[in-house]
Amino acid sequence: MATTQPYERSFDEDVAHTTNTCPECEGRVTTNTHETVCDDCGLVLTDEKFDRGPERTQFEEDEGPDPSRTGAPLTPTRHDGGLSTEIGWRQNGPGQPSGAQRRQLARLRHLHRRSQFESKQDWYRMEGLYEVRRLTSALELGRGLRNQACSLFSSLHEAGLAQGRSLPAIAAVAVYVACRVNGLPWTQTDVLEIADCDRSLFRTTLQAARQKVGLELPPRPPASFIPRLVSAVDAPDEVRTRATEIVQSLPVDAYTGAKPTGVAAACVYVAAQERSMSITQAQLAEEADVTTVTLRSRMSVIEGVLEER
Repeated sequence: MATTQPYERSFDEDVAHTTNTCPECEGRVTTNTHETVCDDCGLVLTDEKFDRGPERTQFEEDEGPDPSRTGAPLTPTRHDGGLSTEIGWRQNGPGQPSGAQRRQLARLRHLHRRSQFESKQDWYRMEGLYEVRRLTSALELGRGLRNQACSLFSSLHEAGLAQGRSLPAIAAVAVYVACRVNGLPWTQTDVLEIADCDRSLFRTTLQAARQKVGLELPPRPPASFIPRLVSAVDAPDEVRTRATEIVQSLPVDAYTGAKPTGVAAACVYVAAQERSMSITQAQLAEEADVTTVTLRSRMSVIEGVLEER
C-alpha cells in the first residue's frame, strides 16, 4: 500500500511557504508572516496574521514560570492598580438561588469588598481618586492627563497631605497642577466651579502641597489663553492670529506680575478693534475672570508698546 507524507498541521510563520495555485491566473501562491499572496498577479487571498505566542516575553533574569497570559495593565486611576475583581449580581445558571444561597452570596460580596482595602488609608485614597476622575471627566480632559492627575494625588496622599485636610481639595489641586504643567488654559475658577471646596481651602491646600512635595508650577504664558477667549466671544481666526502676534511681540517686563488671562484678553480686544469687531470690554473681562479696570490697564500698556514699535 502506498504511503503519503503526513499533512503539516502547523508552520513557522517567519518562513515563507508555497501552497496552492492562484484561482485567477494559476500562479504560485506564497504564505508569509502577514498574508497569502500570488507571486504572479499579486492577488491577496488572505491577510490575517496569527500571534501564537504569549503576551510577554520571559527573560533569563526573570524568576518563576513563563506566564502564557497576562491581565489588564496597571492603571494609576485605581487605588489597587485596577487588579481587583467584583462578584457580580447576574444569575447565569438555571433557576433561582434559594434564600440561604442569596444570603451567602451577599455575605461573600460584602467580605470581598472589604478585602480590597488593607487599611483606612486605602479607602481614603479610593475616594480621592474617584473625585479626581470626576473632575477630569467634567473638564473633558484626556486619558493621559487624567492618569497624571491621579498619580499626583497618590503622591500627595503618600506624603501625608491628606491628614487633617479635605480630599476634594487635594483632588482639585492635583487636577489644577496637571492642567497647568501641561499648558492647558484651565484656571482655578474653572476647577473650583465643579470642585467640592471653596477658594480659600483650595489655596491653602495648594500652598501645603508646594511645601510638602516641593511642587514647582511654571508661569502660564498669556498666549495659551487666547484660543479659548477667541472661541468664547465667537471671533474669527484672523483675530486669534493677530492677538497671538501681539502677545508674542510684547517684552516680558510688560506683563510680569500681571494676570495672564487679563493680558490675553487685552490682546484679543486690541486685535478685535483693529479688525473693527464689535466685542465689548465687559464680555472679554467676564470670560477672562478679570475686571474691566484690569483689562483697560493692560490695554494701555499694550498700546504703548505697539506705538513705540
